[in-house]
Amino acid sequence: MPLRTRAGAGESRTPDSDDAEPGRHVPFWLHQLVEYLLGAGLLWAGARVEGDGRIVAFSLGGALLVFSAISDGGLGAGRLLERSQHRIGDMMLVVAIPVVLVIVPGARTAIVLVPGGASVAMLVYLLRRTRYERRPPRTLPALPPVVRRLSGVAKPVDGATVARRVGRSLGGDGSPVARRVGRLLGRTARRSPTRPRDDG
Repeated sequence: MPLRTRAGAGESRTPDSDDAEPGRHVPFWLHQLVEYLLGAGLLWAGARVEGDGRIVAFSLGGALLVFSAISDGGLGAGRLLERSQHRIGDMMLVVAIPVVLVIVPGARTAIVLVPGGASVAMLVYLLRRTRYERRPPRTLPALPPVVRRLSGVAKPVDGATVARRVGRSLGGDGSPVARRVGRLLGRTARRSPTRPRDDG
């Protein structure tokens, strides 16, 4: 009998949350790391064969390395490809790598077929398990007034409020001197905001 879970009162669900796609648990930076390793493996295989096999292994390995490096991710060197475009590229590689390995006669050696087949299998797994969508940024809750006062976060000072307070202390809001003094204090307060502490 399946268990039912109820979301909390203040809990919101987003398309990028783990509840939306429970099967996609591989972060994108790890996806990129695996592609770097697959590309390095193909380059290693290309250095140990001759002829067409070397060209195929170097081409596929270099394509994997460059493709992952120019994608928008934590281990990317550039931001030329969005993650949705990277996903489409992964699908194209899953189709292209086996075709190239079968068509080119020089690539039909074990030292090329093994890393090539492993690359295809791993890319299929990553396509099914990777979270390609970015998670929304986490926002901190607003601090309570007491904590704001203790931490030195001051409330912005309104010049009109200062004028009214000074006017009342000097004998009423109707005094021109009181209004003038209040305006000067309000301007000074606005020009000199409280500096937050720099904890370095």
